[in-house]
Amino acid sequence: MNFRDSVRTCLHKYFTFSGRASRSEYWWFFLFCAVIEFVGNSFFSETGIPQLISLLLFFPSLAAVVRRLHDTNRSGFWILLIFVPVIGWVILFIFLVLPSQPAPPNDPHQNVGIITDHVETRSDKDNPSPVNKPS
Repeated sequence: MNFRDSVRTCLHKYFTFSGRASRSEYWWFFLFCAVIEFVGNSFFSETGIPQLISLLLFFPSLAAVVRRLHDTNRSGFWILLIFVPVIGWVILFIFLVLPSQPAPPNDPHQNVGIITDHVETRSDKDNPSPVNKPS
C-alpha cells in the first residue's frame, strides 16, 4: 500500500475499530500524522491549529493502531499498554512492527471491509444456477 492509499484508507475508516491494517498502511499513516503535527507545531504554534489537528487525528490514529493489532492477531485492548510507562510503550511498539499474521479461520476481523463479487456456499455447489455464478 502506498502513502496516498494508506492515508485515504485510515481517514475513510475514521471510527472503524474492526478489521485489519497492514504494516505499510499503519506506518504510512503514522508518518502522515507526524509530518502534519510537526508542520502545525512549527508554523502555527501561537494559534489553536496544532490542538485542532491533534484532536482531528486522534480517533483515526487510535483506530489504525487497533486495526494493526488485529493484523498481528492480537486484541485491540493491547492498546492499553500505552498507560504503562516505558515498558508498555516498548511492547506496543514491538507489536506494531511485527509482520502481519494470517487470520485464524474463525477470526471476526478477517474479511471486514473486503468486498467480494461472489461467495460460494454449499448450496451453490449442490445446485448450480446461472444466478450464483460470478460474471
